[in-house]
Amino acid sequence: MKQPEFSTLSPGTVRNSLRCIHRSDNSRKEIRSSSIIVPISMLILLAEAGNLYKFFRQGIANYSKAKGGKYAHLRTCGGSKALRGGETFTVDFDLSGLTNTEIDEIVPYCKPNPDCTNDGQQLHLSDLNYVTSEGKAGRMGWPYDLETMNNYKVTGESEPVESFQVAVSITGDDRDVYEAVVSRFLDNALQQVGTTSTDDFRLDQSMTVTGLPRDLIITRRADSSGERLDFVYGDPTRELAGFAFNTNDSGYSSQFDLESDGTNGYRYCLLEDIKDNDGDIYGQKYVCWFAGW
Repeated sequence: MKQPEFSTLSPGTVRNSLRCIHRSDNSRKEIRSSSIIVPISMLILLAEAGNLYKFFRQGIANYSKAKGGKYAHLRTCGGSKALRGGETFTVDFDLSGLTNTEIDEIVPYCKPNPDCTNDGQQLHLSDLNYVTSEGKAGRMGWPYDLETMNNYKVTGESEPVESFQVAVSITGDDRDVYEAVVSRFLDNALQQVGTTSTDDFRLDQSMTVTGLPRDLIITRRADSSGERLDFVYGDPTRELAGFAFNTNDSGYSSQFDLESDGTNGYRYCLLEDIKDNDGDIYGQKYVCWFAGW
């Protein structure tokens, strides 16, 4: 019933995984379980799934026969006691409280003939690094630190996901003097790994920064709001590790921007002024964070 210590598993073992689905879809809370088929060591990682698994395992809350729990009739193994090693169960989704529209549009992963576009792109725990006084434990935070926090890999990939930063300084009378610095966040500190610069960076020109596991190409573009910078890490069209974004793009997490822009969510890149010793502004700098490996 209890999963073995992660350190005892053979290299490459995928014990728990996170499916790449939209965060709103991942917030559905009800799952129902019954005995047979799936090994008891399996955990389905949904929002609050840990508690649901605990309730099912111990026969409490919605799985309590004594209290007339909603799903108590589905718990056919273990009697009224906690499950024992070797007993099994299956997992299903309770869609009874959802409309057909919600099932079809909001939760495409749960309906018959589900949308499996992201199958094969699973995130799984690959190394336990975070240690407390009671032993190793799960932890992720921001900035995400590959050295001090637990590591995760996309199934089939050789390297874990980590946090990268690129900072692009823009100076000069014509705003054409560019310097780009790429860093990794390791051991609670930014570690600069590469830099490049040019004093005549024109629209639609590109420069490449090396030092990260893959090259980062930066291109200066014009758009309806003035200008932007495009970033291409690796080859997004041919590898999962590749990633493309620009200075106007936004994501789902406030870790990339402490202040929402109110319209487009949270920016990958923050724009800040560069000042001299007298406090006078002589340039600007984009500071961008992205994940990769």
